[in-house]
Amino acid sequence: MALIDNTPLPRHKEKRYYQTPGVCLKSDFSHADRNKNYVLLEADSIDTYLKWQAECEPSVSGWRESRSASAKQSWDLKAGWDGYQTLVSDGWPKGVAKLKTAVAALPSSIGFGRIPDSDVCGDSLNIPAFVAGDPCHWDCDPDEDASLGQTKVIRLIVPVGALAGYDADYLYNRGAAVVACIRSIEAAGYQCEVWAESASKSSPEAVCQRVKVKHAGASLDLNNLAVWLAHPAAFRRGFFAGRECLWSVQTPIGSVDSLLGGYGGTCYGPTEGLEAGSIYLPLAAHGRHSTPQASLETLSAVFKKAGFLLKFN
Repeated sequence: MALIDNTPLPRHKEKRYYQTPGVCLKSDFSHADRNKNYVLLEADSIDTYLKWQAECEPSVSGWRESRSASAKQSWDLKAGWDGYQTLVSDGWPKGVAKLKTAVAALPSSIGFGRIPDSDVCGDSLNIPAFVAGDPCHWDCDPDEDASLGQTKVIRLIVPVGALAGYDADYLYNRGAAVVACIRSIEAAGYQCEVWAESASKSSPEAVCQRVKVKHAGASLDLNNLAVWLAHPAAFRRGFFAGRECLWSVQTPIGSVDSLLGGYGGTCYGPTEGLEAGSIYLPLAAHGRHSTPQASLETLSAVFKKAGFLLKFN
């Protein structure tokens, strides 16, 4: 096994490191409400995630749908396991081209910043609030360094799960909106991290995997983002293979295999302990993603709830 310690996870919060550098397993089974309990694997890069899978491979048993299902499935765009491997190693030129087309359909200029606080005095007049008679009609520029630190890193967590029949164009549209958001964040002087997430459950507990697909300060690699955020094979081949590697993990409720009863149904992962500046995006099935513009508007509403503002026409 790639785990340094494969004894059963305890009920209280736990963090264990794999022998693969950059990969760790977190868990919490302390809640009476089992919906709050989880197993979470985090990998700090695509390479470390794939290396961890390779190290786990000799000990994996049971269902292997990630590999055994034929390359004739609509749910992975007929990629198959070999096709998924090619996507990871060589990229996805057609997907990148389509992603660029979708991004081009979005406003060319998108502003990004913290939503200012409002008070009876401040830095600039909020005219709509003033006209409406709101006494707190002055905007106060927020102290960004206080919450984000000197690095000013914004972390986007992107759930990539979807039902088998879900329209792939919705994934493209959301992927385009995410790319546009990254560009606006970095143009505003921030750094941006992007994590792809796969979480599922059929019993109350969630089993989640998160992989960092873009590092803060790194250039924008559309090949990586197109594959991991917009191609269903990344979810239904790559992350399913990771799920198979986790099945041997023992929890207080039983093994992850028995906990899920298979691959489980798509859900959201745990949000406790997220660092300041983290923005958890909705699943492609949640919100409007029928066009790139609709997806951008959906993400804009999520950013606003997190205290950030996207400005576009």
